[in-house]
Amino acid sequence: MPNNFCVIIEDGKIQAKLIAKMLDEKGWEAQIAFDLASGIELVKATNPKVAFLDLGLPDSEGSINVKKLKATDPDIIVIAMSATDEINEMDSHLMHAKMVGAEFLLAKPFNKERLTSILEGLEYYMENGEHPPHVLVIDDSKSIRTICYKILNEIGYRVTLAESMNDALDSVDLLDVDVILSDMNMPGIVPIDTIPKLREKFPDVGIIAMSGNVDDKLFNTLTRGADAIVVKPFDVNKLLEAIETAFARSGRFEFEE
Repeated sequence: MPNNFCVIIEDGKIQAKLIAKMLDEKGWEAQIAFDLASGIELVKATNPKVAFLDLGLPDSEGSINVKKLKATDPDIIVIAMSATDEINEMDSHLMHAKMVGAEFLLAKPFNKERLTSILEGLEYYMENGEHPPHVLVIDDSKSIRTICYKILNEIGYRVTLAESMNDALDSVDLLDVDVILSDMNMPGIVPIDTIPKLREKFPDVGIIAMSGNVDDKLFNTLTRGADAIVVKPFDVNKLLEAIETAFARSGRFEFEE
C-alpha cells in the first residue's frame, strides 16, 4: 500500500464517510471499518501505516482500543479520535490514548482546517520519526490566522489555528504544541488570565502574547508567563524573532544565528 493509505475505524457511518471524503480531498486513500474487530482484520489484510481510530466503538471503548491495535501492528501510527471537550485533562479518553501510544489526538467534531494540521504533522512524523515544530495560533480574526498560517507554514512549521481560547483548550492537544501565539483580546475565556494557568500546566510550551493595543496589560503578560509579545500589525521579522524566543523554552529545536 502507498504511504498515503490509511484505515478509518469509526462506528458512525456518516462520520466515517465524511472523514474519508476529507482525506480523499487531501490525497489520502482510506478504507473503513465500523467496529474494532473488523478494523483489526482490515489492518491485518491491508497493512496500513496509519489508522484513524475512534475511542468509542460498539465492541470496545477507550484507550484499550489503542492497545489492541498496537498489539496487532506495533508500527502503525494511531490518530485517536473522540467526541470530548476535555482533551487536555489527564483523565480524558484522549489523553489516556496518548499515554498508551497514540501518536496524534483529534477531538470531534473537527473541520478540514484541523484535519489539515494533523496531516501536516503526520507526514512530517512519517518522514522523520518525530513530531514537527508545532505552533498554535489563536485569534478571532480570520485574516490574522490566515497570515500567520502562510508565514509559518512556508518555513516548515506545523500550524494549528483556533478562533478562541475556548476552541484551543477544548480541541487542541497542547502537549503536542511547542509554541502558543495568542491574541489577548477575544471573546470567551480571557487569554491574559489563562497564561499563568497554561504556564503552570504546560511549562515547556512557549507562549507569545499578541495584541493591537499597546498598553501595560500587554507588557505585563511577560511577568505572568509569556515568553515574548508581538504588537499588531506585526512585522514578519519581529514575529519570527518572538517565535524563536518561545521555541527556546522547549529546547527541541535549535536556530542558526
